[in-house]
Amino acid sequence: MHAHGCEFHVFYQSSSALLKRIISACLRQCACLVVLSDSWKDFYVNSCGLTTEQVIVLKNPVVFPDSIPQRQAGDTVTFAFMGKLNQRKGVYDIVNALSLLNSYERSGIRIELGGSGETQAIQDLAKSLGVQDLIHFHGWVNEELRNQILAGADIFLLPSYNEGLPMALLEAMSWSLPSISTPVGGIPEVITHGFNGLLVQPGDVAGLAKAMALLKNDTEMRLRLGCCARESIYGLDLETYLTKIYSIYSTSTRTFCERVLEKA
Repeated sequence: MHAHGCEFHVFYQSSSALLKRIISACLRQCACLVVLSDSWKDFYVNSCGLTTEQVIVLKNPVVFPDSIPQRQAGDTVTFAFMGKLNQRKGVYDIVNALSLLNSYERSGIRIELGGSGETQAIQDLAKSLGVQDLIHFHGWVNEELRNQILAGADIFLLPSYNEGLPMALLEAMSWSLPSISTPVGGIPEVITHGFNGLLVQPGDVAGLAKAMALLKNDTEMRLRLGCCARESIYGLDLETYLTKIYSIYSTSTRTFCERVLEKA
């Protein structure tokens, strides 16, 4: 089994005692449960009663671009977001944080939002706060447009409230983008604050605004964090992932068959 849901813990913890027992019993029948981070492994072991041997951490893979642009200081600093446009992903916080910046900090900023969701509500919020001219909505993007946006961006934003291990973040890191994100799900296992990105607490709009202003005004920090971001996820390339998943499936199948034979 694979567990990639970002809010399963919320569902599980809000379930009745009977439903929790049923869920846990079902999960414990699997030969192997593949999760995205150590924090998720701890949850399934401690909350659902799986053994540490049953739960295996396998982070999402990423396809690295063949080349990345040489980013330098310019008149415009572009922040990019990719994902569902909703509260869980922190998109409203991005708009609110943008409104907290003073006129100097806001000058030269461009926000690129890629994704579908609560577009109209977010546009209405941006208009009410007077920042609508700084935000561009792309709607749902295909691979080609995604790459164009990431190539043209300087900073990636993902101030989520819950996550597994977001592909959008890994893709941004592969493009040597520094990220401003939150320590939820598997994110703090790939982003180290001050080394390859910045972390703020979910819902901390003032903290998000401060981080945006810091990276917007410090070109050297942006480039340094972005370089470290790409280097820090080299082990998540697709070829390595395929080797690991083959090993997991082979070992788990062999272990399962041995259990069956023991009971026969």
